[in-house]
This record gives sequence, structure tokens and C-alpha cells, in this order.
Amino acid sequence: MSNLLVTPEEAAERLLALDRVLVLTHRRPDGDTIGSAAALVRGLRSLGKTAYACPNPDLTPRYEPFLVPCYPPEGFVPDAVAAVDIAAETLLPDSMRAYAAQTALSIDHHGTNRLFARETCVEPDSAATGELVYAILRRMGAEIDAQTADALYTAISTDTGCFRYSSTTPRTHRIVAELMDAGCRAAYLNQELFEIRTPARVAIESAVLRDIAYYASGAVAVAKVSQALVARTGATEDDMETLSSMARRIEGVRVGATLYERREGIKISVRTDETADASAICARFGGGGHPRAAGCTLTGEGMTLDTASREIRCAIFDLVEGLTWTDSDRQ
Repeated sequence: MSNLLVTPEEAAERLLALDRVLVLTHRRPDGDTIGSAAALVRGLRSLGKTAYACPNPDLTPRYEPFLVPCYPPEGFVPDAVAAVDIAAETLLPDSMRAYAAQTALSIDHHGTNRLFARETCVEPDSAATGELVYAILRRMGAEIDAQTADALYTAISTDTGCFRYSSTTPRTHRIVAELMDAGCRAAYLNQELFEIRTPARVAIESAVLRDIAYYASGAVAVAKVSQALVARTGATEDDMETLSSMARRIEGVRVGATLYERREGIKISVRTDETADASAICARFGGGGHPRAAGCTLTGEGMTLDTASREIRCAIFDLVEGLTWTDSDRQ
């Protein structure tokens, strides 16, 4: 495996030379990986290529309309495999792990990408992988119709918090303007993705907000999402998608950590302001992401929400300057 870095122009050349392409998405898929995959598949098909997205067992109803029409027929064998928005092969669903060693091209915007593919096109300055996929499709001369524009808008808008995060750039808005010119349903998607809440989502958000714990004189906030809470509220993965950013939105909070109790361990999502590096905090536990948003998973015998909370608070204390801690903050 050569682990070469390639430019968007080179990535476009590689894709133009391929046929029978299978596109991979990451486990617990978000709008960026799903939208990017759907757009890449549709763009390749517009050029006469045979392209499909690998079925993702974690796909939620929110994103089904984008990905399900891209699934391959039974028995499809790809000549090449591409990955979108996947920083490491460990982020692949179990059903896709067999394709990791076959991945010819990875398209990603995470600076922590571990270069598991033979060639990787990574741009950490892109607000979303969807921005990079858009640029590659344009260089390929692929058609960007209304449905492809919807997929790309979903990718970019969800990874920028509907354009509220600091990762949003003038280029982001220029791309979105072009997607709107291509027919994307921006107003409809904004309502579906960011405004409508199910009763279960309201219930779990209310419970999480009520029980947030504050440390370092309110500069650090920790939220916990237990399996019991999820069961009690009936919340789905779609309902929980916005929980990771809630703690950071509270006035005075510099670092917000949201802990999820999972079967495989405690998943932690960290969100920070410009004074702290979320990816550095999560890297201590083998995770990664972006400076303002990152994640990791803590495993091991006896790992609970409480022990994981202490671990992440210790990392925050060690790595973030200017925090005023008391002894009880680290207990």
C-alpha cells in the first residue's frame, strides 16, 4: 500500500480512469459521509461509470432517501473501492472492513486521516468532505443535477451546523450558491435537517440539558447519555445527532464533552471554542477529528460514564490552558 497524498485534480483523474466503483461510508453515518457518497455515485454514473454505495447497516431514516437508491445489486463485485469522510479504517462498519485493504482512493477533510487507502485526497481546510467531492466532480465534468445538489447540500450544511461553525468559509457559501443554482432544495432541507424535532428528540434533549455538569467555573460542560435514557425516551440515532454540540452552546462554556454509553464502550464527542483543540484532547485516547470538533471511544473493563467523564476531564485539564480547576472538578 503506497499511502500517497493526491490533489483534487489528481483524484478526479483517478476516478475518471475507474469503472465499477464501490463507495464506502463510515459507521453511524452523518450527513457528510452519506451526502458525499450519494453525490459521488451519482456524479460517476452521469459519466457512464458503474458506481454504487456499499449498504450501511447504521443508516437512519433521515438519510435513507439519499443512499438506498445507490445500493448495488446482489453479487456486484467492484473493480475499485473509494471511501468518503473516513479518517481511519476503524471507522468502517464491520460489514465493510473487508474492503479496507482494497480502498484505492479516500476523499476526506479530517487532518487526522490515517492514510489507510492507497491514495488519499485530504483537505482539512474544507468545511466538509462534501466540499471536496463537489470540487472533484466539477473537475471530472460530472453532471450536478438537483438530486446531486441536494446530497452535497446535506453534506455541507450538516457538517457546518447549518453554516454556523467556524469552519464555514466564503468558499463554502460560494459552493452552496452554485448548488442552489443547480436546484437543491435548501429551504426544505434546512427544515428537515435542523428544525423539525420528534417528541423523542425533545425528550432526550431536555433530559440531557437538565443534567449537564459544569466544571472549571463553568468553562467545561459534560453531558451524559446512558442507554437507559435512550430506551426511556425512545430516541433514535437521528434524534441524538445534535446532542454533541449542545453543551458547547451554553454561554461561558469553552469545552463541551458529550458521553454516550455504547455496547463497545463510551463514545465521547468534544466541541470547543477557538481557545482549545478538540482533536488534541481526543488524540490522547486514540481518537481525532478537527480542532473544534473531535471524538474518541474509551473502552476497557469497568469503563462507565462516570469513569470516562473523569478521564476526559483530566485530558482537558492537561491540554487546555487557562482553566481554573478545583479538586472536586477532577473527581
